[in-house]
Amino acid sequence: MKSFKKPKYFLVYDSPDRENEVDLAIPAELITPADIRLLRKEAGGLICLAVAKEIAKKLALPFLSDVLKNYGFAELVEKKIPYGEKSSFSLSINHIDTFTGITDYDRALTIRKFVEVARSENARERFYKEFRSPGHIFLLIERENRKGHTELSIKLMRKFGYFPCAVICEMLDDNFKALSKEKAKEYAKRKGYLFFEGKDLIRI
Repeated sequence: MKSFKKPKYFLVYDSPDRENEVDLAIPAELITPADIRLLRKEAGGLICLAVAKEIAKKLALPFLSDVLKNYGFAELVEKKIPYGEKSSFSLSINHIDTFTGITDYDRALTIRKFVEVARSENARERFYKEFRSPGHIFLLIERENRKGHTELSIKLMRKFGYFPCAVICEMLDDNFKALSKEKAKEYAKRKGYLFFEGKDLIRI
């Protein structure tokens, strides 16, 4: 019986009434330095690690907005976001074995080590021992009833049987704006990547 090879690269479009953007998503457990290079060269946005809510709870990860509120910055974080949903940003991290943390090798190492730690029985203890913050990998936490790229990419990881952490990066264009949905679809077709749209992850 022929085995099924799971896809590795996904394009995720949210909706025209939200960010109206496409992210390139890769399962965190499979990330390599070459993938980090691909994200910064062919996507161009901010490279982040989207984390399922149960993993965030396991590691006691906070939302950055809550941390800022506790330190007197409520006026900054309570301003309404144009697309109307709360931010999913958490801590930024580097693994202790990285140097600056920004190279393709360092960022891939931080992500792979995060997955390794998140899968372990003593995850919270290991997280605080093996990572430092701030760093160069921005963690995003899945929120209930939010329909952003964080939630959509994690939903895709579950759909395809991956550990529910995804490396995501916004796709930008050379016109100084986000890459259009139409151009992103052309890119996906050219590269052989899967393209999904909206909260129901319709494949297009």
